[in-house]
Amino acid sequence: TANGDVAPIRKISGTNTGLVISQGIAVDTVNNEVAVTNLNNSITVYSRTANCDAAPIRKISGTNTGLATPVGIAVDTANNEIVVANKMGGGSITVYSRNANGDVAPVRKISGTNTSLDGPQGVAVDTANTEIVVANLWGDFITVYSRTANGDVAPVRKISGADTGLLDPGGIVVDPVNNEIAVANWSNNSITVY
Repeated sequence: TANGDVAPIRKISGTNTGLVISQGIAVDTVNNEVAVTNLNNSITVYSRTANCDAAPIRKISGTNTGLATPVGIAVDTANNEIVVANKMGGGSITVYSRNANGDVAPVRKISGTNTSLDGPQGVAVDTANTEIVVANLWGDFITVYSRTANGDVAPVRKISGADTGLLDPGGIVVDPVNNEIAVANWSNNSITVY
């Protein structure tokens, strides 16, 4: 209900936090946690009520993780997984156990030429339809994969073309109640819904 020039009720900031040019954030209300992507190729996880110079309770980081400029992040509480959109290195979607910690390999990774990924920026999990939905920044399109997709797999659907209104899509969410996908477009200051 905040409105106007109000101070935050909490602020995670400081040297112990591990935050480095943070991009994506996902709130896990089931497990009372907040997961964040950092451009130093790490994911940091905090208690939802963390405040001040709080250290993460878990951190995914290292050469085995497959993280490559992670930006978008989603927590799939139904399947206890963290799903990440990696913008660089050809683009990829990496999936980790929700409790993953340290230099761990993803349990699944969507990457390769058949995936159509082109600068994946935002990612959402549609638990109702068991799908992963991705906003591709450079390609101006949305790709949809099976939630359990792995490897160099083609999307099951793709939203693209002049009529879509997509232009540098970034943030993306799935509304399972109304069976809709909403996307924030940077370059034309719009939100498009499908």
